[in-house]
Amino acid sequence: MFPKFEMTKYIKSAILKAEYVKALVAFAEPKIPDLASLQRNATISRTKAMLMQEGISCDYNAVKKVLEGAPDLEKALAPWVLSLQKAKVYTEKRLDSFEMMHLKKCHEILLRDTRNEKYGGILRNVSDGKSSGNYELPENEQLSDLTLFLLKQMRSKKAMHPLIKSWTMYLLFDIVQPFMSFNQALSLTISNQLLSQEGFHFNGLYVWEKQMMHDWNTHQSIKLNSLFPVNSKERLESDATAFFENCAGLCLESLAEVEDTIIEEVKTAVGYAKMSPHQKNSFNYLFDYGFKQYYNAIDSLNERQQSILRDVTLNRNVTTKQMVMEYRCDRKTIQRDFADLMDMGIVAQEGKTKTIIYHLSFN
Repeated sequence: MFPKFEMTKYIKSAILKAEYVKALVAFAEPKIPDLASLQRNATISRTKAMLMQEGISCDYNAVKKVLEGAPDLEKALAPWVLSLQKAKVYTEKRLDSFEMMHLKKCHEILLRDTRNEKYGGILRNVSDGKSSGNYELPENEQLSDLTLFLLKQMRSKKAMHPLIKSWTMYLLFDIVQPFMSFNQALSLTISNQLLSQEGFHFNGLYVWEKQMMHDWNTHQSIKLNSLFPVNSKERLESDATAFFENCAGLCLESLAEVEDTIIEEVKTAVGYAKMSPHQKNSFNYLFDYGFKQYYNAIDSLNERQQSILRDVTLNRNVTTKQMVMEYRCDRKTIQRDFADLMDMGIVAQEGKTKTIIYHLSFN
């Protein structure tokens, strides 16, 4: 049983954007000297947004202090932040073989040393909570069925895009979340780990939790309105298209932020401001047009070919001799690399024999 939804253009656009950003991050990574700092900032933003969704007040600097282990760390906040980090490590080691006992243990880790410790367990007793709003509290049997289905989907190797699988998990947790303390954080912890495992972590720069906080009122209205029937089983079997489209919208906002960050970091690293007009044109031509059209082909290049493409972009015109000296390869190897790039329509050559130069083409 999988949540029914229509693969609309909007959902497809988020998947295409994710594929593009994944290729962009991989291509640009060697030119980003301060990637570790960007990753730390993303972790702080992700943690802050996740805690705020759970109603825990915090700011960026307070979370930063806890994560860095500063002597004057925020004592009231520390248990929450540290439990998130422990849950991340726990899920990372067990994601391939996650069972009900692991899910319960992860939930207990998230609630350890907190005021909600008594709720430690994914299948908490029905008597521990009451229904609210237009939600009907699921029976224990329903919770068990939904959780087992979640675990099955998580381990599934079917041709399902990681983003769709991640959103499905979020939807399933959303069905029980109003009755489970810290289930929001649990769902996002597992979703992030799944995306990371399947290569869509974008080097840890993907922070869709922050976009969810910005659009929380809209997100809540979609969850709480008549989109889903009251009964949790009926809600799971109903059309989840609107829910997934909202997830796609939040995903697109976060992906756009990752894209902008990557391109700005590359500009800084290569000294874009001091480039000649021709070099700037070449740089803009690649990232404003070429990469968006040819990212699949570029992503399939080997490391040396990608590096040669970066050289062509930044220097505008390069020669075989320059590449032979830089990569310490024989001339025929570099010529084959350029031949592959030209076959793809990414690079063109001008001149004859020893005067040949290569530049971006994207024919």
